[in-house]
Amino acid sequence: MNYLTLIPYTGRNKIAKVQIFDTCERLIETLPMQMEDDKDPEKVAESSYDHQYDGAGYLLVSWHVNRSGRIELPKKELPFELRTEEPKRGAVEEYLWS
Repeated sequence: MNYLTLIPYTGRNKIAKVQIFDTCERLIETLPMQMEDDKDPEKVAESSYDHQYDGAGYLLVSWHVNRSGRIELPKKELPFELRTEEPKRGAVEEYLWS
């Protein structure tokens, strides 16, 4: 999703989907300093001043997750050695154990 795409606001005015307010001084200061990753031009290279950039990214991901609702992941079965409950018995095992 392109957050800098202009969208209609009021009348003929347009704004970007993401607004960075002047109170975010450190983000505004470090955002132009970000360099693209040599291996992946879609990403930003790690640096000592990428904390605000990363935080803004986490904020956007969090917003999308909260807006889309809870995602149920498929449950994976634990290996037998790590299980604490008795395994469920099928009909044959139930007959043999009774």
